[in-house]
This record gives sequence, structure tokens and C-alpha cells, in this order.
Amino acid sequence: MRIRTLSGNSLADAMRKVREEMGPEAVILQVEEAKSGKGFMIRAAAEDTDAPPAAEQTASAEPGARAIIQPQADMERRIERELRQRLRQQRLRHYFHQAIDPDAAIIPALRFHKVPEVLIERMAASCLEADPGPDEDILAHALERAIAFGPLPPRPARPLVVVGSPGHGKSTVLARLAVRAVTAGANPILITTDPAKAGAVSQIETYASLLKAQALIAETPAALSQLVKDHSNSAVFVDTPGLNHLAAEESAGMRDLLNASGGEAVWVCAAGGDTDDLIETAQAYARLGVRRAIFTRLDSTRRLGSIIAAASAGRIAMAHAASSAFLADGLETLNPHGVATRLLQGYAKMLPESAPAEAAELNTPSSS
Repeated sequence: MRIRTLSGNSLADAMRKVREEMGPEAVILQVEEAKSGKGFMIRAAAEDTDAPPAAEQTASAEPGARAIIQPQADMERRIERELRQRLRQQRLRHYFHQAIDPDAAIIPALRFHKVPEVLIERMAASCLEADPGPDEDILAHALERAIAFGPLPPRPARPLVVVGSPGHGKSTVLARLAVRAVTAGANPILITTDPAKAGAVSQIETYASLLKAQALIAETPAALSQLVKDHSNSAVFVDTPGLNHLAAEESAGMRDLLNASGGEAVWVCAAGGDTDDLIETAQAYARLGVRRAIFTRLDSTRRLGSIIAAASAGRIAMAHAASSAFLADGLETLNPHGVATRLLQGYAKMLPESAPAEAAELNTPSSS
């Protein structure tokens, strides 16, 4: 077994030297940037053989043997891609564990909020591209590349249909959306499609009375379609039954309602809960056509990693948040800088006296 370390002015140059001097069967053991910061070093191993180097084999090959050159070139490109990925991972680890300012809170904050490690790595890669500045600005840069943000218009041109699991605050969010419409000068129409639920009709009628708006009931998709047509010049907001996304029949019924409304489905989701469950839920709503979400209970949830992971996995834009139980407080518009500030402040509240042991653990590199 021969083991050599070869260097080049570029990764491609170093790879070429490995192929020429050690042959195409050489195994790459390590790749790193040169200590001088210029060029790359590759440590490779190959079995001892009397065969000439790869370059000599190619030069002396018969015409018929040159058919192997293209597959070999494909393999070389694949190896080079793998090397570049490995080098990128080395840079990320350096950022996580060495290059980051010891006082910086970005990575510990993301771990405190239980953001999945794979998403932390993606966001750290974006941090490397950000201009130097406060942690809030750097984290906002990373969030903007990991998650979409898109507020809802106060006067929607199409009906807004709130969907979500039972108990996540859909009806209250519907009322808050209607408040925004009234503030913008629109005449909102509130429609419930869940008359069977105890108190659903009286609740929406109460909200409508407070807003001096009209409350309507649609018991079927056809009835909903007709009501939407009858009020095409108004801002229409539709409440729906709580959905068990694991039940195929319920999902099919929700799809029928959404198609009948001709509007935009907006996912209402309470913060907190198991991250994996929320990711699966987000993906299920994305399959129903959801593209934006409103998150509730941010005032009573300490860790926000689950909603960040869900928005990323479902490719659902973070639109707004309900941060209090009071209807008059309205909706907070979410944006990268605001979410970054919330994440860092949530982590800072845990420091320094309340949980020093936990803080130390969050600053320790994960073994995963």
C-alpha cells in the first residue's frame, strides 16, 4: 500500500496529480486546504502495482480500449464532487466549533430551540455567506434562505380559508384577519363550514357582530361556492372544521371545500409540539395546496424550532403570528429579522443564571 500527500493550486489540479501519480484506483483519505490558504492537499492510498501510472496507460492504449475513458472521466467528476462536499463539511465544522466568535449565540440558540441539526447545518452555511455584523443580522440572512416569508394582504382579492388541526385557534385567527380587513377599509364576510361543531356558529356570529360584519353558514362545498360568488366584491374569510390530516376521508373533504371556495388555504398552527409530527403535518397541508401559515401561541411556547422545521420541510411561508390571547392585539407579521430576534431573545432569557449547565451543553458540538 502506497500513501502519498499531493498538493495542487486548485482542487482539480490536486486531483489530476493523484490520478497521474497513483492511478485511477487511488482511494482518497483526506482533503484539506493548504495551510498557506492557497491550493489544496489530498492524501491518497493505492495498492502497490507494477502497472504504469494512469497517464501512461491512456497514452499507450489501443483505440478500442479508449472506450473506458469516458466512464473513467464520469467517475473522476463524481469523486471531485464528493471531495468538494467533504471540504464544505469541514468548513462548516470549523465554523461551528472554531471560527465562530465564542460569544456568538447563533448556533447555541438554534440548538436551544430544538432546530433539527441538518437544518442548522444549512443555516450555518448561509451564515458563512453573510456580511459581518450583529448576530440578529447574520441569523436573519440564514433564515431568509432556509424559509420563505410572505404576509397576507389585509384586503385579499380571493377568499382566505383557514385550515388546521382542532384546537389550534383557527376561528380566532379568522377574526383577526377580518379585523385587518376592516382596518384597511374592506367589508368582511365571515363564513363557517362547520355548523355541526358546538358553538361554532355562535362564535363566528359574535365575531361578526363585533366587527359589524355579516356571518354566513355553508353546510356543503356547493353552498360555499355560491356564497363566495354572491359576495365576490367583499373580503371573504372562511372557517373550516378541524382536520385530522391522517384521515384520508377528512383530507378529501377538505380538498373539496378548498376547491369550492376558489380561495387560498392558510394553515393555522400552534407553536410547540413534536418536531417530526409537525413536519409531517406541514407536508400534508402542503399537499392540500397550503403555501402560507399563521402560527399561534407564540406567547406561551418557549422553543420555536418545530415551526421553523415545519415551514422549511413543507415549503410553507411564515406569514403571521398570534402572540397573545387578546383579539385586539391582532397579528404580528413575520419576517427574517423579527424571527431571528425572537430566537436569540428566547435563548438569552435562559442565560446566564437559569440554566448554566444547559447553556454549556448547547455550546458543545453535537456528535450527530
